[in-house]
Amino acid sequence: MSGNANAARWTSGRFLGPVAVLIAGVALSVTLFTYVRDDQQHDARLRFDRQAADAKHIIDRRLQSYIGVTYGLKALFAARDSVDRAEFHGFVDSLNLGKDYPGIMQLNFARHVRPAEKERFEQEVRNDRTLDPRGYPGFAIRPPGSRAAYHVLVYVEPWEGNEFAFGIDVIAAAPQAAAVSRQRDRGEIVSSGRLLNVGKDGSVGLAMRLAVYRKGARLDTVEARRAAFIGTVGAGFNVRKVMAGVLDETTMTSMRYRLYDAGPVAGGENVPRSLLFDSAQTAPGMPLDDFRLLGDAPRFDAVVPLEFAGRHWDLHFIAPQ
Repeated sequence: MSGNANAARWTSGRFLGPVAVLIAGVALSVTLFTYVRDDQQHDARLRFDRQAADAKHIIDRRLQSYIGVTYGLKALFAARDSVDRAEFHGFVDSLNLGKDYPGIMQLNFARHVRPAEKERFEQEVRNDRTLDPRGYPGFAIRPPGSRAAYHVLVYVEPWEGNEFAFGIDVIAAAPQAAAVSRQRDRGEIVSSGRLLNVGKDGSVGLAMRLAVYRKGARLDTVEARRAAFIGTVGAGFNVRKVMAGVLDETTMTSMRYRLYDAGPVAGGENVPRSLLFDSAQTAPGMPLDDFRLLGDAPRFDAVVPLEFAGRHWDLHFIAPQ
């Protein structure tokens, strides 16, 4: 009996040893795999966060260059007692918009006109032959009617394709009048944050405006700015043309990103966050804010804030794990 028991114990130990080693090896392999997987995911997350920060910097730099064009227009008026149509045209022509700022659809100057100045102003524009020897004999402020003040798009560049804007009173509606008043009082560049139809193909765009004051005037108080106010310069740009391809020449081409407007920096406007741009959208038109289109595959995502023309914007970056 004892011999048989010893043999059984020997046989059991002979097999249990390798099984224990196998179990330990499997456990160690699983632990090592989990560690390596988690470590790789951690490294991938760090790379994603770093690339999102780099992408935000690239996008912000491009947006600031477009804001710089509007400030350049303001500087043009600040350097002269008056700027005529030919000077405005020459300045815009020197910017080489098609090559250096392909997203800009229109640059303009809107002159602030008091009711007592309306007739004289319209006649002055009709007789303006600095660019067109025929002048603009049919010019009239649009829409017609008597109002407390007018803010009229009088210089528009490029002219071709933007003729429709010539003569529009941008403060004919109360919300726009309030916005221009804020721009006048604050002296800061402002965008409405709302997408506008800017092309026959359904393209959408944004507009921003900046107050212009009389040369050499004091601007240190709200009252002084109101007294020196002569108008605003504005820029309208195609969002897709500004944003599309901004990351194409980087290592971040696998990223998808969305741009949202999250409301004014100054507050006081309760608006829902709205989608301005989706890098995955290939057709013109309003971007579709539908996250179901992203699929269910595991992904990294990050939301990075930035400011643009008085607005809070959010950049939402997405990349497959």
